[in-house]
Amino acid sequence: MKISVGRNSKQNVVIKHSTISRNHLEVQVLTDGTLLLTDQNTTGGTYVNNRKIKSSELTENDNLKLGTYNINVLHFLKSIQTYVDKNKVDYSKEYEDLMVLFNEYQKKKNRIFKKPIWPVITRLIITLILIYLVIKLGKEWEILASYGVIGALILAGVISNFIGPTKIKMDEQNDLLRLEYESLLVCPNPKCKAKMIGQSYIYWMGKYNCINEKCGVIYKK
Repeated sequence: MKISVGRNSKQNVVIKHSTISRNHLEVQVLTDGTLLLTDQNTTGGTYVNNRKIKSSELTENDNLKLGTYNINVLHFLKSIQTYVDKNKVDYSKEYEDLMVLFNEYQKKKNRIFKKPIWPVITRLIITLILIYLVIKLGKEWEILASYGVIGALILAGVISNFIGPTKIKMDEQNDLLRLEYESLLVCPNPKCKAKMIGQSYIYWMGKYNCINEKCGVIYKK
């Protein structure tokens, strides 16, 4: 995002002083938050740490002077940030970082609802043992053999269900996970903050903008 600074009221950030040009300075906000200043070939010049510059980065620890006017850097940075928050629409970098967090959440959620393999193995072992015993006894009690096999399968199923996690337990774990991430997985636009946790990671990877029509920000270019 590029922001114009100068004495003219049409500039994005207006600073009234006789030695400041109408269009004095361009401030470019880079994706990592760095501020890059570019003097607009002014008569009075732009000075960072008492050095006249054509182009220079600016931090809160620097001194800034436009023409002969010393700028309160903290106030200046606040003005820049206010303009960015009000007018920014490209949140692709923030969205990319957010998707890393969302992927982490999705993996944890999938683990909660993934059916563990050991109840299946337990059911198989119990079934084989009971079938073997029933067939073994069936040589002496052939009438009971077929009913015994069916009973063995049912009993193995019941036992394995007690071993695995219940649906109530999984729902409780999911609720705790949701509470942990609910306030983090929101639209990166500070003016929106629409919750994103109601949809899956795959869904959001395919989205290019916010589901809130009033938000209007861009997630992907």
